[in-house]
Amino acid sequence: MKSTKVFLASLSFFLGFSMTALLPAHAQGGEWVVLKSNAARFTPGQILTQDREINLGEGKAITLMGQDGEALQLVGPISRKLTDKGNASVEGENILTRLSGLLRDGDKKKEGTLGATRGTKPAPGMVGGSPESPWYLDVRQGGTYCLRDLPVQLWRADRRKAQTVTIKNIKTGERKKLKWKAGRNKLAWKVASLTEDAGPYLLRIANGPAPKKILLRHFKVDYPTPGHLALGLIRAGCAYQALTLINQL
Repeated sequence: MKSTKVFLASLSFFLGFSMTALLPAHAQGGEWVVLKSNAARFTPGQILTQDREINLGEGKAITLMGQDGEALQLVGPISRKLTDKGNASVEGENILTRLSGLLRDGDKKKEGTLGATRGTKPAPGMVGGSPESPWYLDVRQGGTYCLRDLPVQLWRADRRKAQTVTIKNIKTGERKKLKWKAGRNKLAWKVASLTEDAGPYLLRIANGPAPKKILLRHFKVDYPTPGHLALGLIRAGCAYQALTLINQL
């Protein structure tokens, strides 16, 4: 009996030590990732340690995210040190590293301009703007879109003119035409149901962006924080929506 207790105690110590050793070195302390910034010293995707001194002048601001998945906005003038933001964990580490990589590579993977990767937020509805919600399908950007609800909401940056949208199901050949009225950013696209992936579709807009290949992905999981939701979107292949989400923080 005694030998069993000694064995269990030793195993518990070994496992605890092993799990700590498996965590990446910088996951064992509180760190932050820069989401947005208009200050030259801080760039989106940059990782900051918890003892980093933050000095921002008048009119300068940065938005950060800690390992707990919550966002923090700092607005100048301000001078302070960062504090620990959540206990070290593999999931917290994933949030920081995946968002860091996404933000650093974001400019190479998108056609629209998102504030998260520029440090500014263009007015919604203007050319070069970004969707007001991560659940809108930006017609400038092809790829996989995670959806929670139907109908699908198409979104465009330039609402100045009427346009015709043609959506073709690549598998079945079925086509659908929608009329986009001038002055409107959003357009409802009715899909019969979405209990699993749907598509792929080819979306064409007359006198608009180049045709885009779209896959719709069912996404019904709730997450406790914006950081966890962004990580969930990235894992589901919906990285552009994660960028849009970050832009709203």
